[in-house]
Amino acid sequence: MTESDVARGGVRHTTHIPQWKLDEVAEIKRLIEEYNVFGLVALRGISSGQLQKIRRETRGKLVIKVARNNLIRRALTDIGGEVTKMIDYIEDQTAIVYSNLNPFKLYDILESMKVPAPIKGGTVSPIDITIEKGPTPFNPGPIVGELQKAGIPAAIEGGKVVIKTTKTVVHAGETVSKELASMLTRLEIYPLTVGLDVRAIYEDGMVFEPEMLVIDVAATVAKLAQGYHDAFNLAMHCAYPTDETIIPLIQKAFKEGYTLALEGAIPAPAIIGDLLQRAHRDLIQIASLLADTDALDEDLKATLELAPKSLTPVKEAKEVVKETKEATEEAAEDEEEKVDEEAAAGLGSLFG
Repeated sequence: MTESDVARGGVRHTTHIPQWKLDEVAEIKRLIEEYNVFGLVALRGISSGQLQKIRRETRGKLVIKVARNNLIRRALTDIGGEVTKMIDYIEDQTAIVYSNLNPFKLYDILESMKVPAPIKGGTVSPIDITIEKGPTPFNPGPIVGELQKAGIPAAIEGGKVVIKTTKTVVHAGETVSKELASMLTRLEIYPLTVGLDVRAIYEDGMVFEPEMLVIDVAATVAKLAQGYHDAFNLAMHCAYPTDETIIPLIQKAFKEGYTLALEGAIPAPAIIGDLLQRAHRDLIQIASLLADTDALDEDLKATLELAPKSLTPVKEAKEVVKETKEATEEAAEDEEEKVDEEAAAGLGSLFG
């Protein structure tokens, strides 16, 4: 209980604060200290039944408490510090949501609990309301005139009432007439969503407004995956060792070292077998080029006969030698022509 003294005509007056208000302020402060995250949400338009349903379905994930605005404001003021930033979001009918979930997950849960709701006549629509063309559940009768009176392009086709064309019957910011609101409900068109509207969520000194909490999960996951892929490639290119890259880096180093040793004919234990196979293959291919000459001894000829045909490409080898020789001769001729042309040009410039 607190006291304030007011002097009126010499009379001392004492103002008493009810104990239940003090208890409620203390409870708000306790819950803010207990949970990592809390948010302020709007209650306007939500029924008690829907609120109880949200509480049941989110039990264990969050706690919802309804409190008077002045008590919420008093609790935040008493806590002080960065928490007082949340005072700016106290207005109209307010509830406090406490949770240990991160703000993004908390916002996603609260949004998922919203349900479609009809719009009332005389209210301002927050969105464009569009009616798609197509059949309706109505049979021909006075309903056609009622739909048309409400601004809905209805007609009878094939014994059924249909919407002739797609039409935006109300734009955002316009007032919905009672006739249109009634027809929308009868058409089972519920343009609004009702639930706990997040005004702001507080975590560790930061205030998150709704527009900061709306994320495309699939797109975000795809970007994170692409970022991981790019970072992995960069680390591999720079030979930067991490838990994810150390094994691929070792494998890459072994492969490159193996290739270098093989190309350099370095007789390392790991490649000596491959070097001998390569030398034997090269020997067979060279011998195949000399198969029609007397340069081969009997042992080499016998080895050549036993070698697989894929290792003795005599015909192909001879064609390669022939093509190489022809290419060399053509290059020499081109070089001679180029020299002659340069010489002629030089003489021309000399004697003008």
